[in-house]
Amino acid sequence: EYCQRVLRKPAQDCSAYTLSFDTTVFIIESMRRRVAVEAVLENRGENAYSTVLNISQSANLQFASLIQKEDSDGSIECVNEERRLHKKVCNVSYPFFRAKAKVAFRLDFEFSKSVFLHHLEIQLTTGSDSEEQDSTKEDNMALLRFHLKYEAEVLFTRSSSLSHYEVKPNSSLDRYDGTGPPFNCIFKIQNLGLFPVHGVMMKITVPIATRGGNFKTNHSNSDVISISCNVRLAPNQEISFRLLGNLWLRSLKALKYKSMKITVNAALQRQFHSPFIFREEDPSRQLGFFKSAKRRKEPGLEPTSKVLE
Repeated sequence: EYCQRVLRKPAQDCSAYTLSFDTTVFIIESMRRRVAVEAVLENRGENAYSTVLNISQSANLQFASLIQKEDSDGSIECVNEERRLHKKVCNVSYPFFRAKAKVAFRLDFEFSKSVFLHHLEIQLTTGSDSEEQDSTKEDNMALLRFHLKYEAEVLFTRSSSLSHYEVKPNSSLDRYDGTGPPFNCIFKIQNLGLFPVHGVMMKITVPIATRGGNFKTNHSNSDVISISCNVRLAPNQEISFRLLGNLWLRSLKALKYKSMKITVNAALQRQFHSPFIFREEDPSRQLGFFKSAKRRKEPGLEPTSKVLE
């Protein structure tokens, strides 16, 4: 449901998306931090006196409300006990829950802003002062348990000290010790969420050589250097990845081109067992260096024009 509604993928792609998780999961969205449970309590026997419904939940859930459906045969009234934060006791049709009656209701819970768990658990149990056969007590309890994945609330940005460089035919290599102008790329990640982010990796790829005479230089069609770093960020913490280098001027002067673009790619990747997912389908950022060349015209020879995307 999350895949189709939030990521807007077709059903066949969502089948593959679910396989990227190690088990069935419940996804906590950053703007929808609630979970609802629909339930029906039915008395299949005789009148049950002093019937109670016990509601308990894991520490990462806070009870919000119990809403009874209009077509119910009885009523449910819950007692507020501040000392029992994760348990609730409710009376069902006091003084007795009559035979064959049903009560339908919805439970709403909010996820805690301070307790981080990898699962949620909600347990409903019922009982009464009336006698009940052991053979029918098995359905007096219902347990819901799901593994959780959290939307990572991260801000992923980029910046660069160099966006354009002009290669002139008479430029000297001595100025840059035989290499070329320096550059630095900065990729920054900020954790804007409530919990520490972990199980996430930053992968940066830098093109270093083209293949088979292809002048295009990006991470998909070139030989690259890959840099991978594990990322752990506390709430309100940020981390910057600074990439320093030099353009190889000797190679640029040897090529014939009008302009080109060399692209550095940085991508956030979740590890398989990570409790976090990304709302952005492909959380990657690119930085490109545009280079233009000025060449003297030679008789009968026109410079080759190539633009690298």
